[in-house]
Amino acid sequence: MDLIIAIATVIALTLVSAAILAWAVYAPGSRKAFERDKQKFAEGRGRDPMKRVLGPHLPYANNLRMFALITLPLWLVFVVYAARRL
Repeated sequence: MDLIIAIATVIALTLVSAAILAWAVYAPGSRKAFERDKQKFAEGRGRDPMKRVLGPHLPYANNLRMFALITLPLWLVFVVYAARRL
């Protein structure tokens, strides 16, 4: 039973944190930084921002998926460590 609760906790924390991070990618500051990077690339400085794995140029679902893959192991380690301390 404890394992099921731990797994459900990890999934819930992953989905919530990934959704918040994916939403934050579309914030005005993020969009301005992305446009600045596009402009720098057009001038011949820096890398192509359109090739990034995360960013406002990608659909929300792609960003959500990538942030979920990033945060899942972090939450898994945290929850397992916390469960062992109880």
